[in-house]
Amino acid sequence: MKPNTKSFLLFLSVWFLVILACGPSAAVPPTLTVTLPTETQGAVPTQPAVLEPTATATPLAENPTATLTTESQDSIPQDTATSPPPTATAGPQCLVLQNLNFRAGPGLAYREPIGFIQKDTVVIPTSYYPVGVPGGSWVLVNDQGKDGWIAAESNFIDCNFDLATLPSVEVDPPPPPPPPSSVQTSDAEGGCGPENGNPECVVTISDDFLIQFQLFENGQELTAENGVKQISFEVRVGAETGDTLYETIESTSAYCIFGGNERCNDWPVDGNTYIWPSGIPVSDGTYFIEIVSIYKDTNFRWAADFEIKLP
Repeated sequence: MKPNTKSFLLFLSVWFLVILACGPSAAVPPTLTVTLPTETQGAVPTQPAVLEPTATATPLAENPTATLTTESQDSIPQDTATSPPPTATAGPQCLVLQNLNFRAGPGLAYREPIGFIQKDTVVIPTSYYPVGVPGGSWVLVNDQGKDGWIAAESNFIDCNFDLATLPSVEVDPPPPPPPPSSVQTSDAEGGCGPENGNPECVVTISDDFLIQFQLFENGQELTAENGVKQISFEVRVGAETGDTLYETIESTSAYCIFGGNERCNDWPVDGNTYIWPSGIPVSDGTYFIEIVSIYKDTNFRWAADFEIKLP
């Protein structure tokens, strides 16, 4: 029996050693689950994302002039209009500062406008007129495929170059302006008419030629061939006692204040401005017109007040 006991004890000892050899390795946690000490966790800081600012990212609170409207963002403020509106790499350009009429020629005389150009439009002038008709400076531009003229003063456009460097171009003269309107505002005075023993006076008033004077006797028109020596016209400012503005003498028919033969001459025009033949520009107002005729050896007059207005 003893030998068997020894063998059994030897077997138990070997089995116990096997268990001890395997036990420690099974008790050790996997290396993947081991955590680092607390003081080493901050050695690898996390980097936050950074957004690069743009030139237009200024908050409205820091830029009180900024607005959310498209017009203000795309236009140049009025207080910076003295600097060239286009970019430094742009060619010769002008910024339209006001809504402007677009005309067929350089000046207000070119009626009617053929369109208009809106404020804040950038245009490229191709020609320059320093003095248009009747005045002002003008530039030729192209808008949506159509050539036309716009006013060129500094309160209308702002350019990044000297407009005087542009070439000139020939333009057609403007159409004649509408004539001044003429209205007789008082009863005629004077010695015309058979009741005074004189020929009958016939006065024709027209916006085109102002006044034509005719004499009739027994239904026949009188001229130089049958005794009319002369017809004189005088225009005074305001009233009969006013300063003489213009006077003329006609010795042949038709007897007109601006002359003429078979028909009266129209109002004289100088550079699209109506003038009296004396060279003085016509202005709105009241005028006194006196006509004195010499027929054979008799003088008689016709006179009345007129109101003349420019178109």
